[in-house]
Amino acid sequence: MKENTIKQEKTPEEKKSEGKKSAVGCLVIIAIIALIVWALYPNKEERTNREVYRVSMEQVSKYLKSPKTAEFSNGTLRKTGENQYQVRGSVDSQNGFGAMVRSEYIINLHLEGDTWIFDYLDINGQMIY
Repeated sequence: MKENTIKQEKTPEEKKSEGKKSAVGCLVIIAIIALIVWALYPNKEERTNREVYRVSMEQVSKYLKSPKTAEFSNGTLRKTGENQYQVRGSVDSQNGFGAMVRSEYIINLHLEGDTWIFDYLDINGQMIY
């Protein structure tokens, strides 16, 4: 047996209320997505700082006896001008006899286009360049 059901139309107020709920729901979803994107993707300054640390450690490692054993710590980064940076820190690495030794370094670098230019490197008070 088939029942006949009468579908009631919604009043204009009910339709308006549903529309508002949908809009609020969409805004909440957009806000959540924006927060996730913001949390997962660092801003340009953070990306640049990471790149400065990375290229600095690579450059300092070139002047160590055993660069593969290098463990960097206590790094501080200072922006000294437009696209100019200074990194100071410590690195533990093996010397020629296999003993771990700590070295202190200072490196100044700047960005020209897409290329990092190293202006100054000092390791344990000895100016490399």
